[in-house]
Amino acid sequence: MNLPNSPLLNHEVVGLGPYEITSWDIGSHVEATRFDDYFRGRSPDRSG
Repeated sequence: MNLPNSPLLNHEVVGLGPYEITSWDIGSHVEATRFDDYFRGRSPDRSG
């Protein structure tokens, strides 16, 4: 799925803060990873 051009993102959404979407299987799950360049600083690694 081409997320930047997706009609699913044409409404107000809650941000993921210091994380970014890396995979989205609609109706199933979303995967996110830490976004180290987040303006409020790096988040803890929550993997594992």
